Amino acid sequence: MKIPSLRKLLRNPLFVNTLVGGVIGAALGSTGVFWPWFLGGLALGALLGWGGDRLLRRVMPDEKWVLRRLLIIVLFEALLVVYGVIPIYNAAQIAYPQRQAVFQTPADFGMTYEDVTVTTRDGVKLVGWYIPSKNRAAVLALHGASSSRMQPLNHAAALASQGYGVLLLDMRGHGESGGTTYLSYDNSADVQAGVAFLRSRVDVSPERVGGLGLSLGGMAVLQGAAKEPALKAVMADGAALTRVDDYYPLTGTYQALFFMVPMMWVHDWAMSEMCGQAPSSMVENVAQIAPRPVLLVAAGAGDEPYMAWKMAAGQANVTVWELPNSQHTLGLYTDTEAYKKRMLEFFDKTLLAAQNP
Repeated sequence: MKIPSLRKLLRNPLFVNTLVGGVIGAALGSTGVFWPWFLGGLALGALLGWGGDRLLRRVMPDEKWVLRRLLIIVLFEALLVVYGVIPIYNAAQIAYPQRQAVFQTPADFGMTYEDVTVTTRDGVKLVGWYIPSKNRAAVLALHGASSSRMQPLNHAAALASQGYGVLLLDMRGHGESGGTTYLSYDNSADVQAGVAFLRSRVDVSPERVGGLGLSLGGMAVLQGAAKEPALKAVMADGAALTRVDDYYPLTGTYQALFFMVPMMWVHDWAMSEMCGQAPSSMVENVAQIAPRPVLLVAAGAGDEPYMAWKMAAGQANVTVWELPNSQHTLGLYTDTEAYKKRMLEFFDKTLLAAQNP
């Protein structure tokens, strides 16, 4: 059988559309972590190009529509990626996080600590460290997504230097803890287990327990505080909104984000399917914490401040601290002294007050 020349193949619309689809799919797939994403993108893109051309030929049979058929296929692939692949991929990354090895301990930061394990109400064992309290107050410190209890070690060192006890836990599915998925962004069970541990300590007053969270950990302490009144104060650094309805009504320059609504819907659906329940509303969670004090730390000048102010809207107990020159959860390193001062002042005022013996 004679093999067609490359010039002849490039004049064949079916071949061109299949080739272009494959190239686009491979390029998008190469952004994934593992090489199978490249092969999967190549195969899916080529299939979409071939199938799209065959289908469009039925409604656009004239050869003068060749270029338009190609543009339609490319546009369809782009929309499929933006409104399908990306939100589902992000949901999978959240629902099935990569574990980070734990290779540092509080001893590396000059702190005396205990290895601890706590069990959540649904039976998941969480591994952590506890730095004993010297001032009768303690803070539960939680890390971000695909991280571990090492992430808040510098925060813990600053708190411990002022006498605070600190419990650093690997959340479920992270570090050395059990579990494999989040509960649709809702780690309140992990928070409640940590709070119960701190309240059981003889060196901690049950009325002097606070929470500090970074990114996903910030969302977790907010969700936990909504369900656990024993958490008396919450500092959430880099917490994000989790549901499409939390973003609305859009205000200011964010009114242009209406095109992201389908992406958010697909993301919410994917999280519900992967985790068994829909994401809880962060706006509603924050509202349920009142009148207990909340400090929301928002880095940069884009999404984080917008989301923080959405959560804080109408809540007199919520303070937003913007760090425009910092990046996500890096405020402690961007302006170390100012961050430590604000963090310690917040917990001093809320946990060491006279009304909390």
